Amino acid sequence: MRTKGEPKIWKVDPEDPSTYRIVWNINPSEKNVDTLNFYYKRDRNYSVSGTRHEYTPSIRMKKEVSFGENPYGVLKLPDDWIAVMEEMADGASHNGVFPLEGIMRQVASGIGWIPLDENGKETFPESAVNGSSYHTGLVEEEHIMIVNLVEVVE
Repeated sequence: MRTKGEPKIWKVDPEDPSTYRIVWNINPSEKNVDTLNFYYKRDRNYSVSGTRHEYTPSIRMKKEVSFGENPYGVLKLPDDWIAVMEEMADGASHNGVFPLEGIMRQVASGIGWIPLDENGKETFPESAVNGSSYHTGLVEEEHIMIVNLVEVVE
């Protein structure tokens, strides 16, 4: 149970990204929120280690959710996001990547969200991020960072 309604990733099976869901419950009094944009993003990177040069391109994928009459919901991660997450996990574990490198790749990628008003301008739903949380049992959730439009446009 949470009184905060910010989006979270609910990991039904933490080992299987196809079971991940984004859940949110924005207070209906937040009249300024019309749309939530969710992004899967990875920053580009170039690294050199000895004679090994590696370029990692950036990724920006977007899923838009309109509030309509319901400021709450559950969203299955899009299939293309799941494919990229699984590919990155497979690449880190099967291509001779050192564990620390795999961790560093994960740090540079993730899911973010941007709340927008009816004019498509960024807004901030105070009630969604202010409040308290309580949960019991084996529910695994992951925080989703709120991002700015400049972070998802290259």
